[in-house]
Amino acid sequence: MVYQKALMLLAVLVGCAACQYSPDMLDRTLAYNRAVANSTNQVLLLNVVRASERLPTYYTRLEGDASSLALSPNASLNVPLVNTHSFENDVNTSAAGAATSGATKSITSLAGIAGVFGLSSSESNLLTLQTLDDQKYQNGMMTAVPLKNIQAFQDEGYQRDLLFMMFFSSIAISGRLMTSIDEAVATRCEEIERNATPGAGMSFARQACAYIATGPYRSLFDPAGSHPAAYSFSLKTCRDTGGAIADDAPKDMVHFANAPARESRDADDPHPVVCFQILLDDLLILGLEIGAPQNAPAELVDTVPDAVAQDAKFRTQMIQQNLLVRETSSGVAAICRKKPENTGYTLNFTNPTRRQNSAALSNLMTQLGASPSPAPQPPPPKPPAPAPKPDAKTAPAAPSNLFAGYPAEPQKACQQTNPVVPESGDTVLATETDTEGNPQNNLPKVVKLTTDKVMFSTRSFQGMIYYLGEILRYEEFKGADPVNFPRVLGRNPAVGGSRYYEVMFYGSSNLDSEDTAVAVRDDTGKTFAIPKPCMRQPPPGAGPAACSSEYPDNESLQLLNFVNQIWGLQKESVNSPASPLVVVSPQ
Repeated sequence: MVYQKALMLLAVLVGCAACQYSPDMLDRTLAYNRAVANSTNQVLLLNVVRASERLPTYYTRLEGDASSLALSPNASLNVPLVNTHSFENDVNTSAAGAATSGATKSITSLAGIAGVFGLSSSESNLLTLQTLDDQKYQNGMMTAVPLKNIQAFQDEGYQRDLLFMMFFSSIAISGRLMTSIDEAVATRCEEIERNATPGAGMSFARQACAYIATGPYRSLFDPAGSHPAAYSFSLKTCRDTGGAIADDAPKDMVHFANAPARESRDADDPHPVVCFQILLDDLLILGLEIGAPQNAPAELVDTVPDAVAQDAKFRTQMIQQNLLVRETSSGVAAICRKKPENTGYTLNFTNPTRRQNSAALSNLMTQLGASPSPAPQPPPPKPPAPAPKPDAKTAPAAPSNLFAGYPAEPQKACQQTNPVVPESGDTVLATETDTEGNPQNNLPKVVKLTTDKVMFSTRSFQGMIYYLGEILRYEEFKGADPVNFPRVLGRNPAVGGSRYYEVMFYGSSNLDSEDTAVAVRDDTGKTFAIPKPCMRQPPPGAGPAACSSEYPDNESLQLLNFVNQIWGLQKESVNSPASPLVVVSPQ
């Protein structure tokens, strides 16, 4: 019993000693996360600064942190033992000097035991840094960003003008389209304003039209105000003043370069990036999109009888697997799989035959190669009431007149878009009266952009870094005019007014410390920084009256986040780098 008590006491002492040590491990994950974020931001900004100074770029990345913690217990025990064999002591109860005739045993108090218990710890971190200079990384860095990645960022909610400003290095259009685009944009903006509902939300196209109406570039193209308002936002003006460059004859393409640097231009020359933004805004107003769901090429997966395809559960399963069911006129249904990776660029128009004052839009569609819109057709007769469904195994392959718009051959049925009578998945929302007519008339008219009319050139990750370096180099120029800074439309014009825009990226070596979000020293020791979402003194005209993180005056931090994600996606590639001009929408 005595030994058990002693052991229990030792256990308690050891446990208490351990409780006294509580290593500060809870914030290590957050500290590591912040360290990685800060180092990544600084590496990206450092290489943007190097690009602005025409120095070679070089990248390193923190791959991981192997952390180890060692605990070493130690203990010492000092027990004052009188009898080496027992804790018991003899106690003489006889009279003094008498022979010992009786004795009792007493237990020495354990309070005399002296013990020292403790834990010693040691911590170590092994950081793994990766030098990104091998062939795989170089291939990925120099390969143009795939279109589907930009579409994914668009679906995440990034502003379309910001994405396209970063993605496109140039746009070339046929010289015969310039006047048509100018007129079509004016017509579209008039219709948007005429049909606008007071107090309703503002679409991007309406916001862009309101921004154009303020004459944002009049001080650059028409400082004396001697031309009509549309003159300072015209593609023809850009070509005539040198902001866009036309090819020599017999070529008929005009190039709009998204190049913000100032080299080889006088102070009074129009800036190319301004003309590029004019063209980009025009195309966005006209409905520039990355493909269109009803125009995505598809491949044939399988065929099933009509009776199977008409089953609601079967169609639900196909939708869940991202497959299309297209019942042909030959009594079978084609199971098709979309191939969104092959989608290109399109312009979406509402059917011009249903619009007033749409001659300019129809003319542009014709020049882009769109087939003329068919004359309105009388509504098709309503199909008869469906007969009881036969068993799928014994159902005859009878033709389905309801789906006669698709070709009889399943493969062609998968590839054809916008049939005469589309299936329910391809229709658009229509009013009650419209549903009685031909649903095809309610579909937007999609115009495929082809390289002989409109030609896009895209950037790689390294191209984006170089582009931001060009922006920084111009912004560091003492005579830089803020009207030439790349910009995106403000997020809420109702807050900031129709002139509200945000500087897309701003960097400076003279930024106030209170405005600094990320700072880095270049290779010579000079400090450069990008600002927080709100600067105390933003460029003239940028930002709403009351700047906030929700309504900022610049997108520098968000843009750095976008570039960081592109960096991760393009980190490695097994293919050789290639940056071809984008062939929009395969024919």
